[in-house]
Amino acid sequence: MFKFVRLLILPGIFLLSAAILSAQSSIARADQFYQMGAYTLANAQYKAYLEQNPNDQEALYKMLNGMSKLSQYDKIYQTLGLKDPSGYSTEILLLMGHTCKRLMKYDEAQMWYRSVSDSNDEVARHYYATCKFAKEAIESPALFVSHSLRLNTPHSDYGASVVANEIFFTSHRDDLLRIQKREEQKERIGSSQFYTAPIDRKGDVGEVAFLRDDMKDVFGESMLSFSEDQKYVAFVRSLTNLDGVSKIDAQDDGMSIYIAMTDGSTDWNLAQAFPYNSTSFSNAWPFLMNQGQTLYFASNRPGGYGGYDIYVSHRYNSKWSIPKNLGPKVNTPGNEISPVISNGSLYFASDWHPGLGGMDVFRAEIVRGEYQRIFHLGRDINSSWDDYELHLDPLTNIGYFTSNRPGGKGAEDIYACKKIAGQVSLLIRNAHDRTPIPHARISIEGAPALLTDAQGERTINLRDEDPINISIAADGYETQTKMVKADLKTLAVKHYMIKLSPKGSPVVASASVINSQDVIRKATQELAPRQNVSRPDPAHSKPPSQGLISSARTTPNGTPLHRPVRTSSTARVQSQSASVASPARQVVHNAQNYNNRVTVWAIQLASFHQTNSMNVDITPYKRLYNLGTIYKKEISGATKVRLGTFTEQLEAKQVLAKVKQSGFRDAFVVAESKILDIKAKPTPSKTTRPTIHTQSESGFLPLTEGYKIRLAALTDLSRFDATEWQKYATVEVQPKGRFMILHLSGFSTAQEALDLVKQVKKRAYPDAYVIVHTKGIISKIE
Repeated sequence: MFKFVRLLILPGIFLLSAAILSAQSSIARADQFYQMGAYTLANAQYKAYLEQNPNDQEALYKMLNGMSKLSQYDKIYQTLGLKDPSGYSTEILLLMGHTCKRLMKYDEAQMWYRSVSDSNDEVARHYYATCKFAKEAIESPALFVSHSLRLNTPHSDYGASVVANEIFFTSHRDDLLRIQKREEQKERIGSSQFYTAPIDRKGDVGEVAFLRDDMKDVFGESMLSFSEDQKYVAFVRSLTNLDGVSKIDAQDDGMSIYIAMTDGSTDWNLAQAFPYNSTSFSNAWPFLMNQGQTLYFASNRPGGYGGYDIYVSHRYNSKWSIPKNLGPKVNTPGNEISPVISNGSLYFASDWHPGLGGMDVFRAEIVRGEYQRIFHLGRDINSSWDDYELHLDPLTNIGYFTSNRPGGKGAEDIYACKKIAGQVSLLIRNAHDRTPIPHARISIEGAPALLTDAQGERTINLRDEDPINISIAADGYETQTKMVKADLKTLAVKHYMIKLSPKGSPVVASASVINSQDVIRKATQELAPRQNVSRPDPAHSKPPSQGLISSARTTPNGTPLHRPVRTSSTARVQSQSASVASPARQVVHNAQNYNNRVTVWAIQLASFHQTNSMNVDITPYKRLYNLGTIYKKEISGATKVRLGTFTEQLEAKQVLAKVKQSGFRDAFVVAESKILDIKAKPTPSKTTRPTIHTQSESGFLPLTEGYKIRLAALTDLSRFDATEWQKYATVEVQPKGRFMILHLSGFSTAQEALDLVKQVKKRAYPDAYVIVHTKGIISKIE
């Protein structure tokens, strides 16, 4: 009997062992194909393996990531798009969020991004906010109109640049052969090579031909850039440049830059490797300028801010300088690639700066020698897919870029674009003291109202060449109407500083046209060039983990991505009105008041031997913005960097503990003397009013206008955890009698608030509902 049972068990064990060995063999082959970049073969193996091992999340991620490398986002969505996000790894959650964003399913993308908050809250908040930006950007007028070029093929065509009346580009096409019978070339069909074609001033392309005549080492080259005088050429040689496979891989180490003298010839056998190439990382997307003496490029080398960063190197006496990172205004925790300099501006692509999805094209203005102010170039030139490698022809003002958007001929196609609208940058300031006015409402006839960001800034796209009227309103300020005009002939952004008078103030509101340097110097002095200083400790000067964009130019609907509203840390409620009191009439309480001066408290973060605060960079301290306002103060020939101010010393000490926990161990509390904005002391109230804690202390803000979710009415705010809800929206407070009404704010449309309120009801507040606050009137939205 026992012998018979053993005979039955042995075949089962054999079959199980065979199945295990087969699965191990399948996953081994899949991983091997994956490492080679052969994603189609790898995905077939992963799919077979996952049918037997559905809980292997590493294999699932690799299969989904392989699909993304092949731009198969529809397949990714079919695999996982409609499933519950709980239980998946952070990598899969982010990939699904990116996939939904590519497919312009922005609400679903936000759901996946919210699911990342438990493991990486900062990244979750960032991507959630970029979806809000995308939904608004697709409704804004396009700056460019684009169309596909007829030179495209069913294969990858990319990297176009124009010199004189010729267009140069890279292609994996197979419709041209130098020597029809050459077997070597037939075997290499599908590898990348350089091509050229004549192009006229209208952008029409002529017959395509090979760029290089030699037959040696012409395969596997891409991303070509000529110097202005065409005496030098830079290009990339790649070990992993496969047709139809994305080149944007932060883990790639197979691309290197080479530079050659052309001498009017296409024979580049004497090309020399860029001395800072490496087998451990990639250098790619070169751009030559200054007659070949300056090289901009993208690299995923160690020490950057994220994946690919943009660097610059200069040639002195035939030697290239150590590459310099362009800094955190341009580079982010994501990928920044394909730099091009045109008319003093930097054009590049990024998948972190708020965009429509994938890689988007941006423009950075130069200020005091550094690229700082970042502008999204709008829809059409950008899509929810990958758009990059923008090159502008200065003779025709026509641009050429690469995109893998649906509707093209191949995996990547080359598009031409032409400007049809202009950008106007509005900087809204308090006429009393020129401080920014966050969340000011900008109204244009026939268009939805727009909000400024936390810095009081907003960029709008205008197609009309004639001046138009815009209305600017903010709680506590006089509304005014101004005429603005866009520049449709050039790519420049026109800047307007508009100053609003606080209600009851004698200051006259005004508007003025200003240039970029004036904007930075006068309105945002904190954006100063970086420098080497002895204090604080370099360990405290790590780049911010969140990409910095200069304002609501690329931030959605006033939702701050990197800086809170400038408010005092504590303010008393003066009435039960939902509107915010006039800034010119705000009174600081709980402070020593003598002769119209009060003693307030601040936290000193560092001291620099700089007599001009303009030269002191505050970038290392941006991680503390959630604790208060970072500012600079010149005292006795030195510049102090401080956080504050606080009306009570105890409050400052409590915040100091959080500052030290963030790594600033040398910080300490100091006293300051502050002049009040009014001369008369406030009349003491017999009734003790509850205190509104602003965002600088606990994440709360006074009630502003717009769509909101009403959560609950509380008498004790200490029971409410604001940080839990700041993942999704801004927390605002409306005082009403002895209650504090809590709201979630920052929604651009009623539908956006209605979508989130469903989850709010399920999660914690079953009685929550959506409201709209307009001109002091609150209405419920069903």
